[in-house]
Amino acid sequence: MITPELAVLAAISGFTIFLGLPVAIIKRVGASLKGFLNAITIGVLIFILIEVLPQAKTYTENAMIISSSSGTGYVVALVAGLGLGIFGLVAYEMRFIKVKQRRNGNLSSKQSSKATSLNLGSAQAAGSVATATSELTPKPMPTQLLGAEEAKQLALTIAIGIGVHNFTEGLAIGQTYLTSATIGISYLLIIGFAIHNSTEGFGIAAPMAGYIPSLKYLAALGLIGGGPTFVGALIGAVWQTNNLMLTFFLALASGALIYIIAGMFYVARRQTSNQLFMLGIFVGFLVAYGTDLFLALRGF
Repeated sequence: MITPELAVLAAISGFTIFLGLPVAIIKRVGASLKGFLNAITIGVLIFILIEVLPQAKTYTENAMIISSSSGTGYVVALVAGLGLGIFGLVAYEMRFIKVKQRRNGNLSSKQSSKATSLNLGSAQAAGSVATATSELTPKPMPTQLLGAEEAKQLALTIAIGIGVHNFTEGLAIGQTYLTSATIGISYLLIIGFAIHNSTEGFGIAAPMAGYIPSLKYLAALGLIGGGPTFVGALIGAVWQTNNLMLTFFLALASGALIYIIAGMFYVARRQTSNQLFMLGIFVGFLVAYGTDLFLALRGF
């Protein structure tokens, strides 16, 4: 049964993700600071992963203890969800991101070839072979690694992964309400959800820091990442889910998080020093763990 009380709690737990999105509008962010912010995101995502995947593992192990036949279904659900989470985003990247990168790469290559030809012609006309050689010398790879479009695509991928995780979180909220018929909303709980989900919003926005995306795009990312919590809570309140379904969704979220963490590690590690990179992961993990511990101490 859906009540106004449940709708309010679901909205709070989902849409406080918007509190972390303003990080994306920070101006003049250098490569080193970008790497640090992205490392904090990795720390947050690592915490979410080690919180989500063991839940699916526990459901599976309990089912296997009760009955090997029913437990087999849980194993299939876990493996299928994990694979779909990973390779679904692989397919998404190949279909949308790589195509765009190839187009941009071809355009840059044509422009570079044209510029090189002009430089060679001018060098030959002037009889300056040394100048032509200098023009052809390879330039060092930029430390930033991500352009604005790539950063936006990475943020979208993170929002999708977090959205899948938040859908299962919403189902749990709705199921709790369905079974107990009461959920007390305290101000401390509201603050706890706000802080915890704002870390997820920060994780979505961090890759775009310095590029200043449009407010419309930020709002879309917030809906993708936070909206599933609201939807999941409403569904969970009217539809009795089971542990097998939760195992699949938890594994799906875990797979998506593994894919995102792997991709962000490659980017962030090359943007900043090893010390800042590891510090960022440590800070992100502690922030996520601290907000989760805050909620646990409040009995939720």
